[in-house]
Amino acid sequence: MRSKFLQFLFIGFFFLSSFSVFSQFQIGIGGIYTMRMGEFKNSNYKDGYGAMFSLYSSSLLPKKSPVKLRIGFGINGSNAGSEKYEVETSVPANNTAKIRFKNNNNAAFWGLRLEKKFSRIAVYGDGVYGTRNLHSIRKIQLLDDPEENYEDEVTRVTESKRVFFGFGAGLSYYLTENVMLDFSALYTKSNSFTYLSLVSLEQDLNQICYKYETAKSSDVLTFNLGFKFNLVGLSNKNSSNSGNSGSSTSSSSSNNGSSNDSGSTKKSPVKKAPKKKIKIKTNPGGGGSGGADS
Repeated sequence: MRSKFLQFLFIGFFFLSSFSVFSQFQIGIGGIYTMRMGEFKNSNYKDGYGAMFSLYSSSLLPKKSPVKLRIGFGINGSNAGSEKYEVETSVPANNTAKIRFKNNNNAAFWGLRLEKKFSRIAVYGDGVYGTRNLHSIRKIQLLDDPEENYEDEVTRVTESKRVFFGFGAGLSYYLTENVMLDFSALYTKSNSFTYLSLVSLEQDLNQICYKYETAKSSDVLTFNLGFKFNLVGLSNKNSSNSGNSGSSTSSSSSNNGSSNDSGSTKKSPVKKAPKKKIKIKTNPGGGGSGGADS
């Protein structure tokens, strides 16, 4: 109940700020590295690389304020390790399939950002609240399928969703008035979860066995390196250019009108029905078998 209330509160403030100053949003994109922290370090889950996206509003404080207070949201995802094996298949017969086990670490959050600018450098601090999705998938893909008749099989073996909160800090260097090089670090804290242990994977002929393990926490330190784009002034430029392009638009539309009256007919392309793919079937035990951690 408390988490839903906080999400509703963040959404309300975000939309209020967006309607008032839509042209002043700040977009962030970049690459991330996630590092396990605390009790999470003792698990067999792995650190990994990934990508992020964020969108923050303009300042909620008066323009004369020496600092800016923004509200926004972000998403990120990283690969937390994978292992590959090959097994024989029964459908199609006498063929080989690749089985890949992969752990993923994804997060979505709302945040408050306090920012201070010094010449070409801006420093900021973040407070975030969100949900972390840690899941393991198993993908079976045929190695020899030249006509692409067979469908890859993707199964989510485990999934844990954990609410988290955290704090971070960052530094942005202004390359231009609206483009910044950005570096930040964010520490988030959340509870235990169950996952597929890649270390426990064992192949016995055509059978792959694995175990589930439980991490006592899912605390993560995330490093981000990327770019931020300040949308201040972009909408004004577009509005000024729209007046200049009005005449050219009208002339081009008149030209298009004359060409469309030529009476020529176009043949509509014939749509082919998509080919129904066949599911891959492995020999007994090929899909992998799980068991509780002993």
